[in-house]
Amino acid sequence: MIAILTLVMLFSTVPKLFANDDLLDLDQGLENLDEDREEEIADEIEDEIELEDDLEEELQDKLEDELEDRIEAMVEEGTITEEMEDALEDQLEEMIERGQLAGHNIESQIESLIEAQLNTLPGQYDDLFNDQSQLADIEQALMDLEVFAMEDEFIALMDEDILEEAKRQGANIISVEAMDELGQLLVTFGDEPPAQVQTESQANHIYTLDAQSEEQAQPSTNIKSTESLSLLQASAFVTNTPLSNKAMRIGMMDSAIQSNHICFQRDKVKQKTFTPSAAQQDYQHGTAMASAINQCGLLSSVELFNAEVFARTPKGLVIASAADLIKGLNWLLKQKVQAINLSLSGPPNQVLARVLKNVMERGTVIIASVGNEGAAAFPRYPAAQSGVIAITAIDKNLNVFEKAVRGTHVDFAVPGVSILLADPNGEYTIKTGTSVANAVATPIILHSLQSGKTLQSLKSNTKDLGEKGKDKIFGYGLLQTNF
Repeated sequence: MIAILTLVMLFSTVPKLFANDDLLDLDQGLENLDEDREEEIADEIEDEIELEDDLEEELQDKLEDELEDRIEAMVEEGTITEEMEDALEDQLEEMIERGQLAGHNIESQIESLIEAQLNTLPGQYDDLFNDQSQLADIEQALMDLEVFAMEDEFIALMDEDILEEAKRQGANIISVEAMDELGQLLVTFGDEPPAQVQTESQANHIYTLDAQSEEQAQPSTNIKSTESLSLLQASAFVTNTPLSNKAMRIGMMDSAIQSNHICFQRDKVKQKTFTPSAAQQDYQHGTAMASAINQCGLLSSVELFNAEVFARTPKGLVIASAADLIKGLNWLLKQKVQAINLSLSGPPNQVLARVLKNVMERGTVIIASVGNEGAAAFPRYPAAQSGVIAITAIDKNLNVFEKAVRGTHVDFAVPGVSILLADPNGEYTIKTGTSVANAVATPIILHSLQSGKTLQSLKSNTKDLGEKGKDKIFGYGLLQTNF
């Protein structure tokens, strides 16, 4: 096109040496040349569009085929019923067409998406993904599920025979540790394991803690503060009578506890470390949550067993892996704890889920925070796992903590905003988060169950908040134990 314009400009400046007919012929020739080139460009663009459409259609077909295969497998496994199959396929195929499912590991994304939602929406599949705010964040959430795992690490629980078969197939095995209480071996692979054990394995996902520090504070100034709540004040929202000195063995999986704080009797705090050697101990979260569980020493009969699974990495992140959590749960089973406080959250992990199910089947109560990733986030685990008691946080005005994760898995709302807790420096700090609410709730729920109340009776006697009945924000409502 530039060359043609140059020719036109050139001929417009030369003397009129040609007859008018010759000029007309030249103009017509240039016009024809211009039109021919435009047609060529148009054809090229059309070919590119057709190629792009073909590729997009091919990708969509691949996605839909993998989706149908995965859903059919879930029907065969009994994970979902045949009645749900068509609805799920229609809804997820619509997401594919809108470009909301994409990436290099489609099958893993689909599996995580389906399992995360199905585990939290029993009997409510008709409105799956109707929440527009969640739809907007689906792609990012799926990316999070892929990113939040230890690089090139996969874990599986297996017996000796399967391990030997994996070795014969040339598996890249990083470590093998006996989980005595679980009766299996925890195996970490350096890459995807052989087909023999792939169905039993998953990426070694990463989990984070669910509280954020707001400010340092001296107890003398903060107990009187109108902005924060003491642990007694927070508990008073749930029960109007002090908990009796009933012996309680409560487990935790957290960062380290600074047991020389005045809130603790050192012989009432037992800890064992399950963190990588390169990680550095961190005392902030564990100390704060432990002080919430024993109400800063007021519940003197509470024995705390802390599986120290969270530590600070060389990059400064306080995290734990699914493998760390499994080791911690194995140890807590040995300690015969009656309840386990999990003030942590992360993606679904089928290996960890099987261990948690095992623990609950032995009669141990598991109470977990729903997470602080916000209203649009996917349900976080382990709170979203069936059988786990899921706790969200509210403030003193009974408003939900704005960053709390929502979902049909939410069970109870408990104060968790601006609560005065122990600091590892021997002082106090004000913390907010679903972690805090969970730690406040744990001894109260265990005490209620020990006193003859049932989980169903607790669900039936809450103070309803938000929409009438159970909802995705407050669950059954504000936990109440005086009935």
